[in-house]
Amino acid sequence: MYLHRTRKAGSHEPLKTVKKNLFFAHKLNSQPVRFLIVGTINTLFGYSLYVLLLFMNIEYKLANFGSLAIGIVFGFNTQGRLVFDNADGKRFVRFACCWFFIYLFNIFLIGEFIHFGFNTYQAGAFALAPVTLCSYLMQKFIVFNKCNKPLITQ
Repeated sequence: MYLHRTRKAGSHEPLKTVKKNLFFAHKLNSQPVRFLIVGTINTLFGYSLYVLLLFMNIEYKLANFGSLAIGIVFGFNTQGRLVFDNADGKRFVRFACCWFFIYLFNIFLIGEFIHFGFNTYQAGAFALAPVTLCSYLMQKFIVFNKCNKPLITQ
């Protein structure tokens, strides 16, 4: 930000830049935007792991399962810390269970879109928005809800 930059007399350009930068910083700090950014990072991580496992000659089903399992652990930490400010390990079971239902919802939607005549690529793309919304809502209100107590207490 240009807070330390001096302005010329009558020039409001740096002040406008500061306001613009603060506006975007505020938008990036909103929970849904952080969710999308961190979710993109998580997806890239999971897919990269899947590709690495395939490169190591691991069968695609096992590679998919391995990347999903490790991706759930990675996602719990990144979503919990960076998006919801709550990475309490006692919530991990809840997170994993939610991901099981998100997975089933995704498979259901893809199947429905295929049934209506779309190919698998199109069906997967059409399922992205509702599945992302479902994932956000489940994590916000079920997994990382600060009002809910964890399922496991010490």
